[in-house]
Amino acid sequence: MKKVVKLVAVLCLLVVGYVGMSVQSSAETNQSEAEVELATSKPVTIHIYVGPNEPIQSIYDYNVGGWSGVLSYSGQQSFGDMIRVTYSGTVYCSGPCAMAKDNAEE
Repeated sequence: MKKVVKLVAVLCLLVVGYVGMSVQSSAETNQSEAEVELATSKPVTIHIYVGPNEPIQSIYDYNVGGWSGVLSYSGQQSFGDMIRVTYSGTVYCSGPCAMAKDNAEE
């Protein structure tokens, strides 16, 4: 009878230890999700080339690789018969998004 009681006690300790580990793993997963959530935006600067007679828009709708947002006009420069228009702003992840570690801007 003592052996059965000891066996039940050991099994109870194992179950409690397993449940405790599961709760801890769950908490660590939630923390990682919060960290990923913080990385859901990034600054972007792009250059668009237009002809001299084409209208220059004040905003640019950006949607590349799951990153999307509205970029604002930030300047222009003439290159012969072309104009390089620069847009910049912050874009947000709208799905599975790729982000290079070394280069956050595109």
